[in-house]
Amino acid sequence: MGGQCSKQVQHCKAVAYEKRALRDLLDSCGAAFPGSDHFPADRKSWMSALGPGELRLHQIVWPGTHDSATDSIGIPCITRPFAKCQSFSVYGQLCLGARLLDVRVQKDRRVCHGSLVSYPVDRVLDDVKRFLEETKHELVVLELRTEFGHEDPPDFDKFLVERLGDFLIPHDEAVFAKTVADVLPRRVVCCLRDHWIDTDLPMTKFENNLRRLGEQNPAAKRGYFYRVENTATPQADNPVVCVRPVTGRIRQYARLFISQAFKKGIADRLQVLSADFIDGDFVDACVGEATGVPICDGVRAGEVTPIGACGSPSWVGGRLESLRRFRRTSNAVLSTTFTVINNCGYDVWPGVLANAGSSALDSTGFALAPGESRALFAPLPWSGRLWARTLCSADSSSGRFVCATGDCGSGAVACGGAGAVPPATLAEFTLGGAGTTDFYDVSLVDGFNLPVLVAPLGGAGAGCAATWCAADVNAVCPPELRVAAAGSAAVACKSACGAFGTARYCCSEEFGSPAACGPTPYSELFKTACPRAYSYAYDDASSTFTCPTAAVPGGGYAVTFCPETTSLEPKGGDRNPEATGLPSANGTMVFFGSANSAAGDVPYLHQFGGVFALPKRRSPLIPSSVSLVLVARSMGVSDASGVDPLTNR
Repeated sequence: MGGQCSKQVQHCKAVAYEKRALRDLLDSCGAAFPGSDHFPADRKSWMSALGPGELRLHQIVWPGTHDSATDSIGIPCITRPFAKCQSFSVYGQLCLGARLLDVRVQKDRRVCHGSLVSYPVDRVLDDVKRFLEETKHELVVLELRTEFGHEDPPDFDKFLVERLGDFLIPHDEAVFAKTVADVLPRRVVCCLRDHWIDTDLPMTKFENNLRRLGEQNPAAKRGYFYRVENTATPQADNPVVCVRPVTGRIRQYARLFISQAFKKGIADRLQVLSADFIDGDFVDACVGEATGVPICDGVRAGEVTPIGACGSPSWVGGRLESLRRFRRTSNAVLSTTFTVINNCGYDVWPGVLANAGSSALDSTGFALAPGESRALFAPLPWSGRLWARTLCSADSSSGRFVCATGDCGSGAVACGGAGAVPPATLAEFTLGGAGTTDFYDVSLVDGFNLPVLVAPLGGAGAGCAATWCAADVNAVCPPELRVAAAGSAAVACKSACGAFGTARYCCSEEFGSPAACGPTPYSELFKTACPRAYSYAYDDASSTFTCPTAAVPGGGYAVTFCPETTSLEPKGGDRNPEATGLPSANGTMVFFGSANSAAGDVPYLHQFGGVFALPKRRSPLIPSSVSLVLVARSMGVSDASGVDPLTNR
């Protein structure tokens, strides 16, 4: 209890510090930008006023609303404050000037936010159609997707085409170069990417939004809409959990964000800006024309400058550096970022299981195409495991989602609290153990299905080491342990416990202690292939790795399936004996050091930039068969320190 109170006190200090830093930045730089004095005469028809024949889609800064259909969600005064993000109906938001809607649905086609439910999605579509029928030239970007943890509504793509077919704009790469007049009379676009981090710290979100925006191509060169969310998210383990006061920490700084984008030379990349509890001033800021003169003395238009370069560098810059130092030195590490990476040459479906007493993460199962990755955020302390499912599909007769390896038996992509059916390679974590230490390992105790690497991101000086099982154990799996898919070679390798179920192999009953249960020929096969991984239940001495919880900024860990490490040469040029006589899952794989080196001698993975692709996807709700592309939101990588663990920036 005392530890939790101390953690909340530290978090309250961090929030106060970050709110003050944003105020100081505004006081020093101001929020003026080219076009900031433009105010549309009629917000309901502001696109018409800008000239539909000249206004191209990529030139517009589209005002958006976050969780648009939550004005009536939940029970008033009881559950509604925890999920309500907008005060107006969807129709009211469109009339106020919003042009992007973010709507989440569940299986019965009702709007939802997490576990709370609102009205049927038909009401949203009725509001959109009503607005379009009352205007002539206004376009709407519509993001409709299934909320995490919910099943897709059946035949939802057909339903949407039936309801909006006459308005839908077919997507192609050229659509963004077209004028508003070119796409008329079709008025609804479904194509979006965005970046989102789960934090209630306002300056952390502000800085991360700017950094991620700077990584995008200019809007004129993109084939999709990119959204920035000017929002903050309540955290379950903190004192303030209602949406309005938390998001209010950043909501008032939309104009400041646009002005900073101009100063950093990235305003041409800003295309969609979304907010909670939208108001007229937010719309006016987005609609303002993006032409004019430099904002601050001494800063040229288009010049990239650090935050705080306007006004008083010694005051604002010093304040921000103090903020970053506060984040680095604070004993309160509030969350961990897992960056889950698919480096295999095929799709995998990662699964996540929180142990008893730990919170479930925002997703318990998802898909990753080759080269994709996704960030998951875990509150501390947390313990659980991650693994990859392979060869997955929906059963043709029952419709259940099933996998040849690592299946969790839920019948869906989300595992929903179920663990992997062996055999499966596990990445196991206990974070914030004893309050100050992270424990992690790669385990073959439940068998093997594919190679896995676990690498702390940052904090090399603390002696934190990577661990992995990089060899293709399936290639040397004995017949009695081998799992083969129909008409294929081995796809997994059982443990001896899984294959035979005896007390000796399972370290149970009279063998239920380290003294009584030692290695077996089968576990030694696993150990030879993967010396750093657990090969049986009591293989602790060489297989458990630790890292101080506060040593890694934000507690970040990369979990890579089929790791490829060609950009990280081993010490002394020696390849790891782990690969000797065994094929790797990746032909270009190199290893980090001697398998019998001490943990501290293994080069630490502090820099992962360039090894994997950053874009991540959630499954689209509207398939390409409808001539639309709805690219689901891309979760960014960040942490409470404001440092991107992938680039150390």
